[in-house]
Amino acid sequence: MRPVYSAGVHRLLTHARQAAGQYRHRFIHTEYLLLGLLKERNTATRVLKSLGFERERLRRTCERRCRRGQHEMEGEIKLTPRVQHIMALAAEQMQAMGDRELSTVHVLLGMLLEEEGIAGQVLRQSGVTVEAVRATALQMASGAENASLETGDPQDRRKPFWKRLLGM
Repeated sequence: MRPVYSAGVHRLLTHARQAAGQYRHRFIHTEYLLLGLLKERNTATRVLKSLGFERERLRRTCERRCRRGQHEMEGEIKLTPRVQHIMALAAEQMQAMGDRELSTVHVLLGMLLEEEGIAGQVLRQSGVTVEAVRATALQMASGAENASLETGDPQDRRKPFWKRLLGM
């Protein structure tokens, strides 16, 4: 069963597709997935920021690893097998964290767990770790959940992880 993607993940994929087109590739490679993640502020970039990583610095590092292809992007979004593996790992992270919707944090964790792709290499070489991302994400979610418990709104306790992180 395919997980439900958050609005942030849909935007991430749109940005990744644009990056692939910009570099003249038919498929979304891991580096374009990372560029899509870093294109705008989202839950994952908030986690990275709280860990001391600058979104723009990571983006520039990733862009230096991108190579220009010879093709135009056509039609639907096509993912390389590595990106498909990242999305499967992200879905596993979503389930392990007890969330109902796949968020940008889950995709970030998937990138870190996928060992061969450029995205994971860029992140790991920059010092980003699975453990730090997971701990920070859970801490941020817990803080958002505790804040909602203080307001006494029982609906907030059932919100998905990414909405708790964003305070929505």
